[in-house]
Amino acid sequence: MFAEIRILDTNWETHIIDSLKNDYKTPFINSTSGWAGAFHRPNQICYAERFTRESSTKGAVGYIGESSPYAHVYQFHNVYPDSLNYNEQYFYNLFVKNVSVAADLMLYSKNKCFNWEQGKKSIKYVYNLLGDPALNILASGYKITKPTTVPCESVITTKITVSGRGSLIVPDSCTLTFYRDGDLTVDSGGYVVIGDGAQINADESAINSSINIASDGFLFLGRGVTFNDLGGGLNLTSEGALFDNGKTYDISGVTFNNTPLVHGNSHLNVSNCNFNNSDLSTTTSISVIDNCDFYESSLLSEQTGF
Repeated sequence: MFAEIRILDTNWETHIIDSLKNDYKTPFINSTSGWAGAFHRPNQICYAERFTRESSTKGAVGYIGESSPYAHVYQFHNVYPDSLNYNEQYFYNLFVKNVSVAADLMLYSKNKCFNWEQGKKSIKYVYNLLGDPALNILASGYKITKPTTVPCESVITTKITVSGRGSLIVPDSCTLTFYRDGDLTVDSGGYVVIGDGAQINADESAINSSINIASDGFLFLGRGVTFNDLGGGLNLTSEGALFDNGKTYDISGVTFNNTPLVHGNSHLNVSNCNFNNSDLSTTTSISVIDNCDFYESSLLSEQTGF
């Protein structure tokens, strides 16, 4: 991130957090100009402080910022590791040396950066970290523990767990798409709500993505929902995957395209659903399958009489 001096304008800084819309999606920021990390200035809260301290739900999870101006910080050399400037060292250490703990990354980058101006303090002294020094900024996975409604066109690129009092809500007629390592698990009192007419898709880069209702998690599934290409399936394999006060799991008017449905350990009612290249597997002895269409799909069950 390259900042500008104008970010130090008091009025602009004061209102920056209010204008952000990144609740529970907080990045780690490396800022290489603009005095953004000047936390030592009296009677003024710097940009980095506002981003990391003023809101518990948005802003940034961590911030490396410049505490004083330093010329040539972003003049790239693209030569040997020992001659790289701070910004080049940052990316070299992060993506080549795999140094991803926040404090280590900053120190490695500062201490090895090239000092152009002999007789002056090195650029290594102007950068400071605001945030948890032990934070792994490339850690995979994400846990949702508070009510969260996703924007209407959203993507999941990593493993996400919804637990505790957390919830993930996909609004009516909206789309949620899995990419790469995207996967969703619901447990420990968490729940997912998929609204009427919503679409849950998997990109070709995420053909094994799945939704797993485990432990005592819950799934509330609207009518007219479509699942597309979740190769890992919709897995309702725990006692927590229940509807109607823990008695029956009802799925009605849902389309499964290349998405198997796996179920066990609770009552299951499936009606008016379409299964296209999507097997339905159920191990429970109390299931009702009514008025469903199966195209190149199988109904796999220990129960007979469907």
